Amino acid sequence: MREKNIQMFLTAMVLLLMAPSVWAASVPNISAVNAYNNVRTGTGIIIDVRTVEEHNSCNQAWGGATACPNPEARNWGSPEWTDTATGVLMQAPNIPYWVSNTNAGQSPQDPAEFLAYFEALRTAGVINYSSPIYLICRSGMRSFYGGVYLESQGYTNVYSVDVDSDPNNNVGGMLEWTDNGLPKHTTSGLANRGWMPPQIFSNAPTDGYTQATTDPITFTATILEPPFGRAGWTYYPVTQVSLYIDGAWVENVGSPDPLSPRQSYTFSAQTLTADTHTWNVRAESDEGGVGWNAHAHSDASPDEGLYGPGVRTLTVTTDPDTDGDGIPDSSDNCTLVANADQRDTDGDNYGNICDPDFDQSGSVNFLDLGYLKSVFLTADADADLDGSGSVNFLDLGILKGMFLGVPGPSGLVPPPV
Repeated sequence: MREKNIQMFLTAMVLLLMAPSVWAASVPNISAVNAYNNVRTGTGIIIDVRTVEEHNSCNQAWGGATACPNPEARNWGSPEWTDTATGVLMQAPNIPYWVSNTNAGQSPQDPAEFLAYFEALRTAGVINYSSPIYLICRSGMRSFYGGVYLESQGYTNVYSVDVDSDPNNNVGGMLEWTDNGLPKHTTSGLANRGWMPPQIFSNAPTDGYTQATTDPITFTATILEPPFGRAGWTYYPVTQVSLYIDGAWVENVGSPDPLSPRQSYTFSAQTLTADTHTWNVRAESDEGGVGWNAHAHSDASPDEGLYGPGVRTLTVTTDPDTDGDGIPDSSDNCTLVANADQRDTDGDNYGNICDPDFDQSGSVNFLDLGYLKSVFLTADADADLDGSGSVNFLDLGILKGMFLGVPGPSGLVPPPV
């Protein structure tokens, strides 16, 4: 009896040691609704770890030209959301965790490829190692395994989109997303196995950019290419990116290396009239001239939608920008000292960087010097002229340079008579 108990104990220990260690991992769950609400307010990003077949409603390898062996409407499409700050409609980047039925396990089928796309997102400034990352798959299992793997690679804030804590229950992921009525993009071209959801854009100039001259403007776009997955399948890489200004096509730029995970495209410098303009870019494949992956421009077809970067604006004016901070003099609260942030903590239309007139007397004098002395080495916002977070000798130097003078000048305040 004793030997039998020992044998049972040893067997139990062996089974315990053989059990997947991932179940002890700390990958937290997040509901589809909470993930959706978070990304809409700019808190984190949803990354889709499903296969291309699944975006077209197939749960099995798609071998035929048009037939899908196991269609499933609940698993069809790509999660999408509108960024509330910019109004831009976004879709989840697609980075498949595995791309066949042969490796449904605890590491990606191609770890180097899988990690290369996360590296590309980091390089583009979309994520860092501590960014909230919400992984979504069909039901919650791959997103859990993917989170475990990413944690092992140094990512510290990864979640699995699954309302249930047990990934074996098959109730999370896209099934949960669809059941909650959350928005998703579906393509009508079900025969197109090469369809992939939009990847991340990083564009310049930034939205709302203002230029105080009619000098030429250089437009650039950096995008994350789709992963290719299973060898031998056609996934239609981006072959060119088009620039649109005010809704009109301007120029195409070809891809220097369509197989590279991250591509940067620079367009010819454009001279624009003094006005407010809209601009956009569209990534395209060579699939019969069809626009690739729903990337945006203002007259996109229904299947391509207004996705990706969204319409951006920029303003060109003949108003001079004396201090070169990108703010025209007429709306610059310090016209002679660069202050792109336009920081004005006392609300008097003089930027802090040129406003040591703390008592609003119209001149910088001993009373202002006395006030700065009284808050020296504190975090007083008004006396923190350079915005460093503390009142120090640099702020004293600014006051000294303007002593017995007047604040400004500011384009928002008429000059003294």
